[in-house]
Amino acid sequence: MITVFYADTAGAEASELVAKYLDSIDAQHRAKVTAYKPVRSKNLSLAAAILLQVGVRALTDPEGLDNDLFSTGDDGIAFLNYDDFLLLYEPLKLTYDTGEYGKPSLRGLNDLPFSISHSGTVAALSIGDEESGMDVQYHRPANYMRIAERFFTEEEVSFLRAARSKTSEEHALHVFHDLWSAKEAFVKYTGEGLFRPFDDFSAQLRYTPGAPLQGVIEPDGASLLYPIEIPDYSFSLCTKNEPDVRVLRVVVNA
Repeated sequence: MITVFYADTAGAEASELVAKYLDSIDAQHRAKVTAYKPVRSKNLSLAAAILLQVGVRALTDPEGLDNDLFSTGDDGIAFLNYDDFLLLYEPLKLTYDTGEYGKPSLRGLNDLPFSISHSGTVAALSIGDEESGMDVQYHRPANYMRIAERFFTEEEVSFLRAARSKTSEEHALHVFHDLWSAKEAFVKYTGEGLFRPFDDFSAQLRYTPGAPLQGVIEPDGASLLYPIEIPDYSFSLCTKNEPDVRVLRVVVNA
């Protein structure tokens, strides 16, 4: 089972969020949040650390999280308010190790691998009993064909050209970010990061009307799933198999 947690910091003032929540996250992330200068970076780093607090607690507490914390939104996704969470649970003193290429892991909890990503105003975490790679991409305007021709495989470039010729520039930009997030998620899953050239593997995506976007990484055979749908964002989750996935939203309020 993989659980994906996400939080949107849109509209939140970094100074207010930091003052309210800084003491509720681990020391390593507190240092990072404090060191960042841009407001967006402070917000996203803080949100990522908050997701780790909720995610690790949810998966390590013998009784799980109190069911009374959860509500269901209009989109059908369960959510909890971080303020309510802090009334019931003390912050965890999380510490980390890093792999050969820098992928972090929870010290003392090697059986609970995780992956964090953030973009735009959104942070996301995938965590569970198997390795995963999570990537979020905000759809920024870009010369996407030029970028694709530099970093993508020939197969991916052809797929993107076909999307542009058959649909619209807006949709093609969306497809580009879907592909980019898939490739980022894969190198996070393997732990290789940017040490693995992007043109060394290919994301093959399957767009099916009415169904979540899915795909596979070739030649490695890793699975791709896009578990969250928010306008102007691509969320890609990469795993070895096709595990059960649940999605939870964490609400942060300044």
